[in-house]
Amino acid sequence: MLRVWLWAVVVAGAAHAALFPAKGPVQQLSGANFDTEVLKVDKPTLVAFTAPWCGHCQRLAPQYVRVATELDGVVKIANVDCEDAGSKALCAQYGIQGFPTIKAFPATKKRIPRDYTGERKAKAMLDYALDMLPPEAVRKVSAGELRPFLEKNAAQPKVVLVTPMAKTSPMYRSLALDYRGRVPFAHVYANKEGALPAAQAHVDAQLTQERLPGLYFVSSFDAETGRGRAVRYRGAMRYRFIKLWVDEQLGGEAAAAARAEREREAQAKRDAAAAEEARARAKLEAMQAKRADADDETARLAQAFAGMTSDDEEVEELLRQERQKRYEKRRRGEMEALLRAREKIVKDERVENANDPRTKERLMDELQSYVGDKWSARLAERADRARVAVEQALMNDPSDTKGALTLAEREMIEGLGEDQRELEEQLRAGADADGFALSDDAVEAMQEHLQMLAGLIHTIQMRIDGRERGQSDEQIAEELFQKLAREHDEL
Repeated sequence: MLRVWLWAVVVAGAAHAALFPAKGPVQQLSGANFDTEVLKVDKPTLVAFTAPWCGHCQRLAPQYVRVATELDGVVKIANVDCEDAGSKALCAQYGIQGFPTIKAFPATKKRIPRDYTGERKAKAMLDYALDMLPPEAVRKVSAGELRPFLEKNAAQPKVVLVTPMAKTSPMYRSLALDYRGRVPFAHVYANKEGALPAAQAHVDAQLTQERLPGLYFVSSFDAETGRGRAVRYRGAMRYRFIKLWVDEQLGGEAAAAARAEREREAQAKRDAAAAEEARARAKLEAMQAKRADADDETARLAQAFAGMTSDDEEVEELLRQERQKRYEKRRRGEMEALLRAREKIVKDERVENANDPRTKERLMDELQSYVGDKWSARLAERADRARVAVEQALMNDPSDTKGALTLAEREMIEGLGEDQRELEEQLRAGADADGFALSDDAVEAMQEHLQMLAGLIHTIQMRIDGRERGQSDEQIAEELFQKLAREHDEL
């Protein structure tokens, strides 16, 4: 019974969880602020009437948030929670009977809403919202019309956009609606004949094709000089930033509000930077603590190693035994693979004599991949021995890095030389170490491996010689590169 009650509480809480965050891009409306935020402004508004328990509303929410984020104030995107007590009368007033219901309130005088019946996808709603912005909000001005536009009500502030784009952007239309009746907005298509010279003559003499677009706040116009008193906007072409700039240019309460908003944004950035700095400092302190623990462990191991009584011969014997164990294990694996292949061929060929030449030839074909794996494993073993030699040399003298590398590389050359000689003997005999005849593919694979071994030996020897001459790693690498280039040219 208790579980059922708890489940009911959880479901009830989830059912009443808000669809949209309080400080998110979707504006939350109710009966108290609906008239002020929707009906008494000139901005078109898209309003979703929803209920938090509604599954369709929950699916709509992320798409609706994307629209609001993308528009960033260009068109107002709002939501009314019809389950909220302060909104029930409002939802009844607009005849909301199903959820979600989306209504568009256009930028007209009567603000008569119409239902949105399109797809509930972000792109469809975004396109619909942008189409709600009336193009007549911005006046398109030609070269001959620019001066009369500025001269009319010369003391009235105006905003002029000189741009290489013929079409007025939704953002600019939205800004014009924000100041409709107070600040006229003009759009000058700079690529039209005479438009750019007219803008240079009446707005900004420094304006060039390369400096387009140019957005100007013209506070007044001087008929005698034929030039407006213009200030150019130099910020990002974002709706919110431009609106703050226009408010600052207008002065008065709007300017004070704009300055306060800028200060809030600056403080938010400072707070975010301080939080990031605190996170970075905490991360650094954690890394330093971890490094200190590692240093303590290193010191402990060094102390333990200093107390060891084993001499070099004992250590070498242990290493030799370990290498012998690995070799015997690998050899057993090779022999087991060989026996399995032999049994398979005997079974497939239905022959009693496994040493028949025809059977041996088939066997080598089957073991072609085994040949390559065998010599690759041998090469890995040589590299492992070289690594052990470096470690042992550094244990004796940690400061002699070059000496340790040279010692290990000489041992590597010696081991590769042994492999070379073994391969050459098998190729001369035409059979591998187990007496099986080499197929053409096996011969080709072994010859390629021989060439690779020769190249490795030569490269390692050049590194040793260069190190003994006092060359840096970069100089040795350059010498190798030049040698390869010469060989390529000769070929």
